[in-house]
Order: sequence, then C-alpha cells, then structure tokens
Amino acid sequence: MKNLSPSIDVFTLLQLCVAQNLSTSEEEVKKAGTDLRFDWISTRSNYSTGYEGMIFKFKGDDSIVLFHKGTDYAMKQFITGITNVKSLVGVLSTDIVNDAEIFLGKLVPQIKDALASIDWIAREYPNPKIIQVGYSLGGFLAQAGYFISDNQMDSYIFESPGALEILNKYYPEIQETKKGILEYYFRSADIINSYGTRILSTSHPVKIMPTDLLFGSGVKDYVKYTIDVHDPDNFIEDFRNVKIFETVSAWPNGLTKGFQWYISKQNSAYWNRIAEINIFPKICDKLGLDP
Repeated sequence: MKNLSPSIDVFTLLQLCVAQNLSTSEEEVKKAGTDLRFDWISTRSNYSTGYEGMIFKFKGDDSIVLFHKGTDYAMKQFITGITNVKSLVGVLSTDIVNDAEIFLGKLVPQIKDALASIDWIAREYPNPKIIQVGYSLGGFLAQAGYFISDNQMDSYIFESPGALEILNKYYPEIQETKKGILEYYFRSADIINSYGTRILSTSHPVKIMPTDLLFGSGVKDYVKYTIDVHDPDNFIEDFRNVKIFETVSAWPNGLTKGFQWYISKQNSAYWNRIAEINIFPKICDKLGLDP
C-alpha cells in the first residue's frame, strides 16, 4: 500500500474518511481522528447545501488533511434506529440534491463549499501540505477541489463518480495537467463509480481491489451489486485485507459501460463458479468421494 509519509498511509486516511461518513456526531469523528494521530482543526459546514468538511493536522508530518463528507448515511442509520426522522429529512433535502445534480450533469452546490474550505486552509497555514480525502460524493468534491483550486495538493478518492464533464461545463479554468497525486480507489465497477469521466494518467491512476463477488446477470442484480460494493462498511473491510492493488489504465465511462464491465468481469466469475458447483458432485461420484 502506498505510503504518504513514514507514518501515514491510504488506509489511515480511509479509516477517518469512513468514520466521518458513518458517525452520528462530530465528537465521534474527532475521537476517531485522535486515535489515528490526527488533531482536529476545524469543521466547515453549510446547512443549506448539506456540505461538511472536517480539517485535521496529521501529527506525523503536519499535513493538513481535508475530509469532504460524502452522502450522509442517515437513511441507513434511520432504518437501524440510530437517527431520527428530522435528520433523515434534512439529508434528503440536501445531500440527495447534490447527488442528483451529478447524475443530471448540473452544477453541484457543495463544490463552492469545498473550494472555500481549501481557501481557508491556505489562508490559515502558509505553504501547507494539503491532502484531500473523499468517499462517494466527498470524492467528487475532492476531484473538483484538485482541478479548480490554485493550491497544490494530493487527493485520495474512494468510490466516486467522475467529475470531468461537470467541471469542464461550469469551470472552464480547470487545470487538467495539474501536478500532485490524485488516486482513485474502487472495489470494482458499479453504477456510481462508472458514472462520469475522469482524467487517468501515471499520477492519476485507478486502483482496484481483487474481488470475486457473485451476483446474477440482470439489471436488478446489478443494482443489488452496486449497493453491496458501495457500502462503506464493506469497502473498508475489503480494503483492509488487500495486499496488492491492480492499477488500470482505463475505467468504464457511463452506466451502459459499467454494466458491460459487470457482465464481462463479475458475471464470468459467477457463471464459472456455477459450472464448478454443478460438476463437482459428478467428479466426487466417479472418485467415490462424499460431495
């Protein structure tokens, strides 16, 4: 796994990123940060857009790390009884709007908030080493911050749609050749991370985890598969066990291509496994073994 410094790595960033996305209070996230050797600096919130950015200083090398919160998981928390109806309604009226704007190709309101958070860091800390981190919607915002802001930074993006079309449409000044690390981490192609395009290069790679998820071949199966793949709890558990990521030079662009990737990659493993299951009793019978 790529080391960012002698004492911080991508998994450490992901841990705090997921804590931010799944926690029900700011204090929980601050505590998670302390446990991972981050000192909380500031929380940048905009209730009207639903944006939340939490800024930490990493104790190991004084990096300033900005975590853009993704789509709030209040729906999941509501179903499990952790949060209430008021919180759920608040999320549906803010984060979901931003998600919808991405899929409709419109200007995403939280982009301005993300850029304001980066500008705040630059004002407060001269010549900072800035790292952006984001999951899903948060990863989309990190892409926007990376390409629009004049500040130099590294960005680590998990399970996010591509942002290039929207950025080119509303921010023609984006810097496509900007220096700095921008890495995308995916479990495998799904409806969300195959939507939109992204700039891929040696410094902007897509890294995927080895996976063998078994689902059916229909569109409904693909939807179920996306929910499983995109869930932060599932993502972080798989990430924890990965020893080597596969770096790919291309990624499915659009819903149709994402589904085609699913059929060609995932489903081949599915049908091969089914064939193995069907033939296994016959082999055992010939060898006189108990299937």
